[in-house]
Formats: sequence, C-alpha cells, structure tokens
Amino acid sequence: MAAGSVEIVPQSKKSAVEINGIHTDIVCTSFTDKLMLVVTQFQKLGTVMYIFNEAETSGLEQPLFETKVLIGKDEPVTHVFGRNIALKLHQLGNSKPVLLTLALKEDSPEMMKVIMDSLSQSVEAIALTELTQGSNSYTVSDKCSKAAVATDGDDKALKTRCLELTEQLEAYKQEKINSRLELYESTIRTSTVFSKDCQDSSCPPMKITVPTGESAILYCKMPTGTSGNFASTWFHNNVELLTFDNELISTQRDIHLEYDIANGVNNLILRSITVQDAGNYTCYIDQRQRSTITVDVLAPGKIIQIEPMNTRTLGSKDPNARYFKESRDVVLFCIADGKPSPTVTWHRTNLQKELNDTRFKDCGQGVARIWNVKVEDTGDYVCTAANHLNDAEGDRQIVKLIIKYKPRIKPSRQLYRSGIGRYVCMACCIDAFPVPDAVTWFQNTTVLSNRQPGISITGDDKRTRLCISKIEAKHYGNFTCRVTNDVGYTDANIVLTGTPTTPTIVSSVISSWPTRYLLRWKASKRVEESHRNIIPINGFIIKYQYVWQTGEGQQVIKYISKDAIPTKSSVYEYYIENLHPDWSYKATVTSTNDFGESDESTPIYFITTELLVEETSKETSLTPEKRICPQVGNMASALPSSRANVRSMSQLLFTFCLLSFTLTFGT
Repeated sequence: MAAGSVEIVPQSKKSAVEINGIHTDIVCTSFTDKLMLVVTQFQKLGTVMYIFNEAETSGLEQPLFETKVLIGKDEPVTHVFGRNIALKLHQLGNSKPVLLTLALKEDSPEMMKVIMDSLSQSVEAIALTELTQGSNSYTVSDKCSKAAVATDGDDKALKTRCLELTEQLEAYKQEKINSRLELYESTIRTSTVFSKDCQDSSCPPMKITVPTGESAILYCKMPTGTSGNFASTWFHNNVELLTFDNELISTQRDIHLEYDIANGVNNLILRSITVQDAGNYTCYIDQRQRSTITVDVLAPGKIIQIEPMNTRTLGSKDPNARYFKESRDVVLFCIADGKPSPTVTWHRTNLQKELNDTRFKDCGQGVARIWNVKVEDTGDYVCTAANHLNDAEGDRQIVKLIIKYKPRIKPSRQLYRSGIGRYVCMACCIDAFPVPDAVTWFQNTTVLSNRQPGISITGDDKRTRLCISKIEAKHYGNFTCRVTNDVGYTDANIVLTGTPTTPTIVSSVISSWPTRYLLRWKASKRVEESHRNIIPINGFIIKYQYVWQTGEGQQVIKYISKDAIPTKSSVYEYYIENLHPDWSYKATVTSTNDFGESDESTPIYFITTELLVEETSKETSLTPEKRICPQVGNMASALPSSRANVRSMSQLLFTFCLLSFTLTFGT
C-alpha cells in the first residue's frame, strides 16, 4: 500500500429474519463502486442480477431501474423483485449500482415486503459505519480524538475524514437548533426507560404505539442511587446510534439526543416518525445496565409501487400507462405497505365497453390477472390499499392498461378487374396500435417499390395505396399488402385480373319451342365495368344438361366464338338445339379471353314445351322420373308445379287457336 493512502475495507452487515416460517439470510456489502445484496433461503447464491439507475445517465427526475439477469432464471417476477429492492435501497440513500442475488422458496408480495423492511437496518448501519471508516465499536468523537494526534499515514487520512464529518455535523446541529421549538408539541408520546424502582434485568420490556408523523421521547436516566459520570449509548435494533459531541449522526432519520450528564439524562427524541423508526430501542449505561422499549409505528395503507413498471414505450409521457400485447396473459402487482398490513384490492373502470367475462380476476394480496388480454380490456385499473387508519378512501393508484395489437387490414376490394393499358389503384385501410413500422406491397413473392416503372406506392398510418399507371399483362396476378408493427404483421390479399366479368343470363324460364331454347345473356353485371374498363371477350362457354328431381343428366359443353353470336343491345343470343320436348334443363354461361375465364354465371333452369302434334314414330319412351319438373334453388318457384299444368296450358292454347280459325273462315 502506498504511503499516505487509506485502504478502504468493504463494509458488510448480515441479518436473519423469519418469513412465513422460512429462515432468510440477508447480507449487504458496500464496495466503492457497487452495493452487493445477498438474499437467500437456501444458504447459497441463486439468481444473480445487475441493477442500475438509468435516470442518472438520462437526466430523468424519477428513478428508473434497469435490470439484467447475469446468472439464473430470467423471469418477470425476478425483475419485479429486483426493481423494488433497488428502489428501496435508493430511498435509503444508495446511489451505487446493485449486484443482487436471490434464492427464494416463494415469490409472493408478502415475501418482498418483509425483505424490503429488513434492508433498512442493514443499509443504514453500513452507511453510518462508512462515515467513521471503521467498526461501530467507538463513537465518532472517540475515533476522531485518537486520530487528532496521529502521525502515520492511515490515521492522518482518518483525521481528514473526521474534519469532513465535523462539517456535516455542524450543518445537522444547526438544523436541529432551528427546529427545536417544534419538538415539544401536544402529539409527543413518552416512555420512561429507567425508573427508580427498576434495576438492570428486572426492568420489564415496555412498548408504545405511535402513528406516523407524530413524535416520541424515550427517556434514559440513571437509576436512583447512581452517582458520578456515566457513559450512555442508544441502540436501535441492535445497531448503535453513533454520536459526535453528544449529537446523533443520522442522515436518514429525524432523531435528536437530549444529553445532560449532570442530571444523568440521555433522552432520545424521535420526530416525524416513519415506519423506519419502528423496532427495539435499548439504552446502555456504562455498558452494564440496559433497558429496552419497543416502538410500534402505525401507518396508513400506502401503495409503494405497481409492477410491471412503465417501460416508456411508444413515447408515452404518462407514468401510469402500461402496455401489453394482445392475446398475452397480464399480471399486475400492487405493492403496498402499512401498519397494520393493508388490504389491497383491484377493480377496473372506464373500459371501452362493459365486460362480464371471467378473464379478469383480483387474486388477492395485490395481484390481478387478465387472461388472453384483448383490445376491449383497455381501460383504467385501480389498486386500493387501506387499513383502519385510512379505510374511508384508502390509497389509490390508477394504471391505464393499453393493449397493443398487430395491424388489422381491410382492402377496399379483394378483386380488381381492368384491361390492358388502363390505370388502376388498389388500397388497404389500416388499424394498428402502435402505428405501423413498415408497409410493404408484394406481387406474388416480389417486393414492389416506387423505383419500379409505372408503380406508385403512397399512404399514411391509416391507408396505403398501390397504383399502376398502365397495366401490362405481367401485372395480372396476386398482390399482398403487408403491414408490420412491433406486435406482428398482417397480410391482405388482392387479385388484379384481366379476365371478363361474370355473365348474367336474362332469358325466360320456359322455352317457346319443344326441341330448342333461346339462351340470352349480358356479358357484364355492371355496365360501367364493360365500358370504362374495356376488357376484351373472345368467346363463351355454354354448358347445359337435363335435370330431374333426384339428379342431373350428362353435361353438354359448347365453345363458341364471340363473333359467331349475334347481339341485341349488349345482349348475346344463342339457340340450344336438339332438346327433348317437355323436359327440364339447366344452363350456364362463361366468358373467355386471352387471360382466362370469368366465373360461371348463375344457372338458369328452364323447360321445353310439349309437342302439339304427337308423332308416334318420334315419341321417345320416358320414365316417369325423367318427366318430373325439378325443384332446384330459387328458380324452382318460377317453374310450374307439375307437367299436368303445362299440358293443360298447351291444350287450352291449341283449342283457342282452332276455335278462332273456325269462326273466321267457317266450314
């Protein structure tokens, strides 16, 4: 070791507590660059985490702890424990990164609360010991007195530390002087540690109960009959409360000593009591006589923290916002403190719509769970912590649950039909949270971009458009609009085709002839498609077959050129020949061109008429089954209910014509 330098020895404090009947060791060691904390219920190290306060480097006012698992289980509850322990250490004055090891048999909120309560004693003891650069077996005044006459390098360095400490104490003492008038208010509670009838071990343990925010005086006075000078020392939970020049050193708590050696008085004054002041206080006199009093601090239920913490995603400035991905299971932890222990409950409000499902449950002990979270679960989730000190309202904190979901896409149309040389724009509407990171268009498997000739891609967070300025044959095919955000991606498929539109049959359901039928159809359902988007038609496919009530006959297919079919006012006509009289038929039409076939038209069901003059030589023997009119689809209602009706109509028409001829020409 170099001359004049001081070896800084890491300070360590070990404690043991019982948590739910489980022995738990807590070891806190302070190094120059970090604080190491070991919490174990297995007498060995467990998961190792490194925790640092990102707020110190990013300029944030509130602490924001980042956790990283170095060894062991990397689970969400591990990070919850780590951030809460780091926050507790920060509140106790620690500004160093934390190396935390956890080996726990259970990970309940109660376990976390007891661990954090136990940290106060260990961390404060280390902080006070570091101020004296050594053990706490001496008061600061003793150590500084020894260092004042020192000559070697180590004690000179200690002397320098004592001078720095003296300046801190002067500021502390001045603060006490300024506020001393407020010590003796009506809310002060007192208890005598030593009384004239109490001697050493015969003194019964005493206890006082004080709500937070109030004050208390703990009296320590020499027993009757004791004379001469005496040395009096106070301990809190077996940790010595160090003094300098009869003033208490405490950078974290509002504690004051009232010391009067002449009258044998060394009273301890606790002001603005907090839960950290609870515990056992012991007054030692000359290290021989002692007496202990227990201070029980009552505190209203108060929420310490809600996990998971705000991850500051999406640029949100709302500290109460929590973001979760759709379809995940969500667990909310509400960590609260109070004496007696508060009851912690969850409920939700301001939802997008009322939900009566069982996916949300308050599991008790500050834990709420939502299974398979959905967008409609977005709303306010309220945690309330209350005990008898604040049961009217309780401490409430609202968490705004916001559900992130992958994009939802709706194409304006799933099928675009346009001719060669025409201009077309395909569009998709987008609903996504968070907003999309990327929008990509594909043709089959090829990625499209604005750099390609004739392609234009535009849009925003709500809508995207792909336009082709002049359609070529290579542009026909399947297009995909893919929208991506940090939750996932969604595809929407659109077809651009140059095939003709589906024809529409407009002919009658009853033929005017017994052996043929005039089939009439339009090439497009919508006039504007056939005129504005000129799509060529090369020909048609006509299919027909006879049908009966329980089946269909063999299908006949005719391929006909468009030029061979006459048209009347955009209506095409074709005679189906060689049909059977008094039979039922089904027919469809399909348009064709160089790019393929249209969808098949809706079939038409029609019947041929019966021969007026029966020719026995031509009569075909038909089974009764084939002469039954089929009841098929919606067209069935337009057909006669039986062949008898058709024959009656034909016979009536023949009789009427014969009678008219007789009256006109006579006999």
